Amino acid sequence: MAVVNVGDVIGGRYLLESVLGQGGMAVVYKAKNEGTLQSCAVKLILPHLAALPGINARFVEESRVGSRIGKSDHIVRVTDAGVDERLGVAFLVMELLDGETLANVIGRGPMERALVAALVEQLAEALDQAHEHRVVHRDIKPSNLFLTRDRKQRPVLQVMDFGIAKLLGDTHKTATEVGTMAYSAPEQQGPQFREGARERGVEVQSEVSAQTDIWALGLVVYEMLTGATPGQFWGATTAGDMVLSLYKAVTGMKPASLRAGGQEGRLPSGFDAWFERCVAMDSRKRWSSAGAASAELVKVLGQKSTYPPKQPDKPAPIVQTSIAGLVETFDPQKAPVPPPPGPMVPRPVVTGPQTSIAGLVETFDPQKAPVPEQQPARVARPVFMGPPQTSIADVIQTFQPAQVPRVDVVVPGRPATAAGKWKPLVIALGLVALVGALSIGVMVSTSRRHAREAAAQEAAAQEAAAAQEAAVKEAVREAAAREAAAREAEIGKPSFPAANLVWQKQPAPNEMNWESAKTYCNGLTLAGGGWKLPTKEELLALYATKSSGTSGFPG
Repeated sequence: MAVVNVGDVIGGRYLLESVLGQGGMAVVYKAKNEGTLQSCAVKLILPHLAALPGINARFVEESRVGSRIGKSDHIVRVTDAGVDERLGVAFLVMELLDGETLANVIGRGPMERALVAALVEQLAEALDQAHEHRVVHRDIKPSNLFLTRDRKQRPVLQVMDFGIAKLLGDTHKTATEVGTMAYSAPEQQGPQFREGARERGVEVQSEVSAQTDIWALGLVVYEMLTGATPGQFWGATTAGDMVLSLYKAVTGMKPASLRAGGQEGRLPSGFDAWFERCVAMDSRKRWSSAGAASAELVKVLGQKSTYPPKQPDKPAPIVQTSIAGLVETFDPQKAPVPPPPGPMVPRPVVTGPQTSIAGLVETFDPQKAPVPEQQPARVARPVFMGPPQTSIADVIQTFQPAQVPRVDVVVPGRPATAAGKWKPLVIALGLVALVGALSIGVMVSTSRRHAREAAAQEAAAQEAAAAQEAAVKEAVREAAAREAAAREAEIGKPSFPAANLVWQKQPAPNEMNWESAKTYCNGLTLAGGGWKLPTKEELLALYATKSSGTSGFPG
């Protein structure tokens, strides 16, 4: 893989302008999208990790997990991901934030309780949204939490590395730095740890869950309030010490106030009980959700919540906009029944001048009504039976209803009646109703057919997605197999790094307690890192070949 430098263009459009920061697994650059001229942040895996087989494809695939969570004010937005074919490196593009990591803030000393309460509520909001979509971060720690401010200068916390946290954790295992290990829950330690805990009568779950992030949340809050460094709670300075301390804590853990290193006064009353529930060895005994943990913490800190409890969602009323929908959802049994009319009370008679129609009706007395004057008798105009009329007025004047022939509908077997003339209208109305019913039936049938077609298309899409996911998993398994085969060639003899760790624990061979050293090495789960533990005889032989003037074995 080619070396990446400032000034390189990644993905054909992201110009790297400067380095924002670098950790043990990746480096983050400030960059500019040459198409939109917008600034952004580009994260690249370090070269020695990018060279591992299949790591680029896994990086891109895992980076898309965050898209399942949806938009959040407290999760850093990922805008692009891919592999630069020219440089052979995978990249992740994020929105560029103005601020600093929580690790930098804690490094300056303990934080105020009001600020801790506000930031933890924001962190819980992000975690609960992710957990609702079955996404677990797995690597919550201060360096993955970024602090910025909104336009009113209020502090805003955002979570980074959703989706790629597990991948980066898998590719970065070391026995010489604490880092992620200080926040890793027991269920992340592997089968050897679970077996050892079971022998001590403590159940440790075999899979990560939402409670895995709650374990880390509790430790982050402890450091925010006390200003402690990573691993201080465990009394560990290396990852090896971290595993050993965690194993010792299986049968009992000291309260947080007794481990605060002179900062116990910064911890409020009730914090020990809250923290103990965060870091329960059995994840089923931890807080049910990040929101529940933060709500209780706000009370312990004596602060007012900025996130009031959510009201249960009420089902939205079904509003239909089509005839088919109205027909399908109408239920005569559920139709509202109008209330029965109340007793009728006679209105009082109002005498005197009235100004309303109602009043005129109520006070009208037919006996007292004035008799109209006699009108002179009207003389009928003679009917003109001469030639056709050419005037509408004349036609009207000469029209005689009595001379219009009456048409009766005659039904066989029944005499013709005047009522028969309404039957054509009744038949016509019946036909209209029948056509309307048929139209509604057609619309209902069409709606159901469209629903079936949509369901079939969705099922096909799910099958395609499942096939693609299976193909990706198979590619990952093949890459892991090739990587394991490559390591196998290097595991032919006892590992110098493993022997070096034993040497640090027991530097004098003739006084060495072999079982103690072996237990120490097993606690580090070196076999998980591809190392072969030496036997006692092999270790003595390795001691004999130790380079003079060094503090340990090479490697």
